[in-house]
Amino acid sequence: MTARFELRPQMLDDIQQVEAKLLEMLQEGRGHEVITLMLGLLVDLRDRHLSAESRLHGLLRKVYGRSSEKVAQCQLDLFLATLDAKKSGGTPPQDKGAEPAPSKPNEPQLPKPELKPAPSRKGKKRPFPEGLPIEIVPVRVPDAERPCPSCGKDRINCGHETSQIIEYVPPQFKIIEEQREKLVCRSCSEISTAPLGPRVVEGGRPGPQLVATLIVDKWQDATPHNRNTDIFGRLGVHFSRSTLTDWAAEGLEALAPIAWRITQQTLAETYINIDDTGLRVLDRDHPSGVKRGHLWAIVASEAKLVTYFYTKDWTTEGPAARLANFEGFLQGDEYAGYEAIAEAADGRIIRLGCHMHSRRKFEAALQASDARAAIAMNLYKKIYAVERSCKEEGLAPETRRERRLRETAPLLEELKTWVDEIHGGLRPSELLYKATYYAREHWDLLTRFLDDGRLEIDNGIVERELRRVAIGRRNWLFAGSDVGAERAAVAYTILATCRMQGVEPYSYLVDVLRKLSSGWPMSRIDELLPQTWARLRAPPEQT
Repeated sequence: MTARFELRPQMLDDIQQVEAKLLEMLQEGRGHEVITLMLGLLVDLRDRHLSAESRLHGLLRKVYGRSSEKVAQCQLDLFLATLDAKKSGGTPPQDKGAEPAPSKPNEPQLPKPELKPAPSRKGKKRPFPEGLPIEIVPVRVPDAERPCPSCGKDRINCGHETSQIIEYVPPQFKIIEEQREKLVCRSCSEISTAPLGPRVVEGGRPGPQLVATLIVDKWQDATPHNRNTDIFGRLGVHFSRSTLTDWAAEGLEALAPIAWRITQQTLAETYINIDDTGLRVLDRDHPSGVKRGHLWAIVASEAKLVTYFYTKDWTTEGPAARLANFEGFLQGDEYAGYEAIAEAADGRIIRLGCHMHSRRKFEAALQASDARAAIAMNLYKKIYAVERSCKEEGLAPETRRERRLRETAPLLEELKTWVDEIHGGLRPSELLYKATYYAREHWDLLTRFLDDGRLEIDNGIVERELRRVAIGRRNWLFAGSDVGAERAAVAYTILATCRMQGVEPYSYLVDVLRKLSSGWPMSRIDELLPQTWARLRAPPEQT
């Protein structure tokens, strides 16, 4: 039996050799093998082309496209109408940018998507916040206009009309000079001097307001310390970047016990969301001088707590150690380590899936012009409409669970039926195959949120937290060391929890740094947590 010849893609580099081999096979009477061979090659090339096209589309969208995952209703209607036209044998609708095809007599017209006009941005001006200082500037009527235009007599003041503008006062530095009292004994001339005031940095010169500014600027507002040197320089004060980095590090060392208490309280909750993002870390022992660490975020939405932690790699050991004592619902993406953590917990941890990840895969297929994905996206649009209405109405968990079972469960069942029907006819190189495969593999996790009204449909809350890290990472690029990355986790833990609790971070850090530098006892550290701090400083309710 003649051995079958396989034409591999790399052989296309020499077309003449391929042609000679095919002619030889034809002369030997092996025409059927040639046809089979060419068809296999064409299928392989088609799959490679589709795969390359989808990767290119994804990269172009990442660089130039929008970041929102929402699909416009008119675009979704267009894809759905295209699918209906194919099923009925009609003509697919034209895109709005293309010339409409002439309609034939008695041909059914597909419904055109209704485009809603953009909402007007005009409206009443938002009032200025209460509590801002007000500077009153008298504005006199010019002398030439003070006499009455009718009789010529001088007019007298009868009141004022008030108008307001808002102004910004640039920051400034000041020197606080401590004049420490000295006492001397008249009899024996023994002298004693008042001690130094509290210092955030031991033996250093920065005050708590300056240290708080450095922390908020870098880890809240994504302003790296080298830009602080430029900003401060314009005010006439010059610090090196390394000096500012050291001062911020000292402040975060003082704040570390607070971050750890936030971590303990977060993991004491029974429902958390978790995700991670990469972090470049300088490492002299690494061949390229930079390694990839990971910054993890855990959100306990019910308690409004957020904690971050750093791991040197992406292995399961890091998150497993942090979740060693956790019991409850754990919601995350498809990271394989979560499954291992749940198995090791022996039933103490129940995993939840993320519909945001599932929807994102269907949306990628739709953006790659696979109209079939519009069916899934249309169902997801209805599913998320239920979620949105539940939040807008502020439903209690049990009421939310009942509405989900009544409205969301049938939509999910319809989605699962469609996924099972279409999956078998898809090629692994297609984006839609990857979307349906993900949904099938994680379906139990994706539907578990229906069991409890406290649970969310996706992991969006923690992904939104990590976007702040991504924005900052673009500016400060890397952490200087593993220790520096751990300090960043302390900063993100405290600042993120302040955001969740509605606490203004700068005022909070200034007050807490002052108290810590004055010897605040660790036995009372809970009083400095953002949620407690805000409650203790809140004005008493009027009765």
